[in-house]
Amino acid sequence: MALEYKYDQGQIRVESSNSARTLCWALIIFLFLLNIAGAVWLYFSGYFTALDTTAGSGHSFATTLRGKMNEQKHLLVSRKDAIARLSQELGMLQREQKIQVIANKELNKKLLLAEKRLSDADEELALYGNLLNAKNLKQGLHIQHFGLKTVKVDKNGKKVASNRRFGYHVVLSHIRSDNSPIKGSFIIRIIGQQKKQSLTLFHKDLVPVTEGTALTGFSLKYYQSLEGEIELPDGFTVKTVKLTISPSNGKTLEKTYDWAAVTANEN
Repeated sequence: MALEYKYDQGQIRVESSNSARTLCWALIIFLFLLNIAGAVWLYFSGYFTALDTTAGSGHSFATTLRGKMNEQKHLLVSRKDAIARLSQELGMLQREQKIQVIANKELNKKLLLAEKRLSDADEELALYGNLLNAKNLKQGLHIQHFGLKTVKVDKNGKKVASNRRFGYHVVLSHIRSDNSPIKGSFIIRIIGQQKKQSLTLFHKDLVPVTEGTALTGFSLKYYQSLEGEIELPDGFTVKTVKLTISPSNGKTLEKTYDWAAVTANEN
């Protein structure tokens, strides 16, 4: 308890003072009100009531600022999860698409090869049909067929970009009384011009790199089909083609063909 001394009309009086007690109570009341204000602020800021569920909707909605912040945080997390799932699905679809593209390419190769083989088989069937139906053939070696056509698909099923690549087809027949085979060699000469100069090229020098070495020999009893590919150089214009068949024993056969005629039925 505090004592207060007062001088009044020549006398000194001693009285107790309540100002400190009043100050203490005032401080307590102030702190109490401050706590209440803080609690009210926290309440309306969402620290105590973050979400409010709408009746019958099945969804929760924030009713305060803090609730809104929490809601956005949960929404951001869910969006990140959704993006991750979509990224995985996209990756799977891209891998499936790549696999499908590869499969389609392989299928196209097989189809192109099948079409080429079917076309070749049809040609051979027609040629051999003509050979079997041939009449009045003399004994000896004969050139039954010679033709060229543009190569559109290589042996691996890939499309050939150049239009200067050709496949040749020679059919030889051998008519004689015994069954002894006949052997020999053949040459295909391609005669034309390049840079206004006459030029003769040989088929063995025109073999594409992917086809290996050229075929130059033959051996048959009754008939044989000789096939190969040539690729003409740029700027070379063909006029005629000369086919020379040289058996090891017997007379050499030689025929000259007009380029336009020999390639007329290439398709």
